[in-house]
Amino acid sequence: MRHLLSNLFKNHSTETIVHIVLLVLFLWFMEAGMGTSIDEKTKNTIRMNFLAFPITFYFNAFVLIPTFLKEKKWLGYVGAMIVTIAVIEVLRSLFHLFVLNDSHDPEVLTFVQILFGKYAVSGGIFLGFLFSFAYKFTKDWLINLTFIERLKSERAEMKLAFLKTQVNPHFLFNTLNNIYALALKEDSPQTAEAITKLGTLMRYNLEDAGEEKVLLSKEIDFIKKYVELQTMRATETDEIEFSVHIPEAALTSYFITPLLMVPIIENAFKYGINPSRKSLVSVNIELNGDKLLLNSKNTIAKETNVSSSGIGLTNLEERLSLIYPNKHLFEAKSMNGIFSTTLQLELDS
Repeated sequence: MRHLLSNLFKNHSTETIVHIVLLVLFLWFMEAGMGTSIDEKTKNTIRMNFLAFPITFYFNAFVLIPTFLKEKKWLGYVGAMIVTIAVIEVLRSLFHLFVLNDSHDPEVLTFVQILFGKYAVSGGIFLGFLFSFAYKFTKDWLINLTFIERLKSERAEMKLAFLKTQVNPHFLFNTLNNIYALALKEDSPQTAEAITKLGTLMRYNLEDAGEEKVLLSKEIDFIKKYVELQTMRATETDEIEFSVHIPEAALTSYFITPLLMVPIIENAFKYGINPSRKSLVSVNIELNGDKLLLNSKNTIAKETNVSSSGIGLTNLEERLSLIYPNKHLFEAKSMNGIFSTTLQLELDS
């Protein structure tokens, strides 16, 4: 049942159809319940009071809660709720006056009566708010629960994949050492240097990438070596800019999820370096308080489809939503042949 509801909430088209069907059923039961013994004027009064329920429900669920409560604007929500109740009650009074031609509406409501009087309850306003809260809470809870289960599943798969890569890491490093010695013997210092950097990157992947969080200093060291390795394939005409502005004390005070920034930098070099033209890759990392800011930009070929070239970036956005909910900002855009990204993270100390 829970999985059925989760899938329903994730499929907006199906959810919309269900809402329409329920609304039609609600109106049908309202009409059927009145029967034929009630005069038309009373029926119109009942209709007005009953219709306050779906109006309040949908307005609160899809406008007020996302606009105010999700942004933690408590006072704004209370004010908007009061205005909503007041508007509905004013419309009810106008309905009595102009549609029912009832100029002697039995009650002239005070402000308190508008908020808590019998019309607010019997007309469905109170129930509309109550049911919309229950609906949104259940929907968000099920969606978050699905995300958590998915994260656990992905972590289990990643752990399995990680263990598989560790079947015999010593064999891999010994092989790299042999290639390194061969490169020195054949007088290829640049190749030897590249092998050394690659070995360091792979060791970090094997020993630290499986951790939930690592020191910021370790992640920055990894990124520096990765950029150095990527820069080795650039030509003299290419413009490679890389800078880190983080105080030494902060490097050993803050923690970050490992390899989180790598897809951005990898994407910049993958699509930014082109042997047939002058290329630009720029990466800047800085820390303001507890907020880490990464800005990158790179040239892109005209024929490159940015949306298809950003599979790693799409995965990154999903990871950010799961690992840093409400603690990150990520933007990516393409303009005039330049692809740029901005990542902001609120780090833990």
